[in-house]
Amino acid sequence: MASSADGGRPASEITHHRETIRYIVLPMVGVGALMLVGAIIVLFLPGRLQVSLIADWLFTILFLCPIVLCLLPLCIVMVMGVVAMNKANNAAANPLRRLENFSANLKDRAVQATDTINRKTINASAKWAFVDRLLAVFDPPPSPSDDVNKEG
Repeated sequence: MASSADGGRPASEITHHRETIRYIVLPMVGVGALMLVGAIIVLFLPGRLQVSLIADWLFTILFLCPIVLCLLPLCIVMVMGVVAMNKANNAAANPLRRLENFSANLKDRAVQATDTINRKTINASAKWAFVDRLLAVFDPPPSPSDDVNKEG
């Protein structure tokens, strides 16, 4: 275990003590000094405008700055989400174009197939039209009410 010349304390403990003062105590003292300066200004300048300015300034320092610091990770996550969605969109573009081309080709083939079927159906109907005239013999006779309406 390494020890320093400072009373036999380990170097890691000295570093921890120094970082505690630097990162915890000094910011707290700084915020306290800002609040003290604001309170002194309010006491010496009791005008309504000065108090409003100091109140707005303290509101910004004590409320909005911590909110911004607390929401920074959320904003970073949101930006990362946007970047990830952009990459996903770019990655999905080529497969979607291929799918679009495939569906257009499939649609064209379906249209060709139905046109071919329609032509063959029409040709078969034209070839067998005489059978339809022969089978008209079995159709029921027209009703008498239709004959009366036609004569009148």
